[in-house]
Amino acid sequence: MPYVPIYGDSHGAIFNAQNPVTQKGIKHIEICYHYIREQIEKGEVKVFAVPMTENIADMFTKNLGPTLFLKHRKQLGIEFYPL
Repeated sequence: MPYVPIYGDSHGAIFNAQNPVTQKGIKHIEICYHYIREQIEKGEVKVFAVPMTENIADMFTKNLGPTLFLKHRKQLGIEFYPL
């Protein structure tokens, strides 16, 4: 049966999605993460950890140094053409 992969570099978020523990600091997201837990239990969703240096989405959400920025830009197939 196919599943939807979810990749993330937050080990805390991955742990909370996969484990039915409730901590005081995460009560405000209880409804949201219970849905994800249900989908993980059904096998509809699988959560995978991605090292921060390999997370291409960081290019859109963080200020990266030139090395990581150029690496991720190349992985996305984005090219720069000077005028």
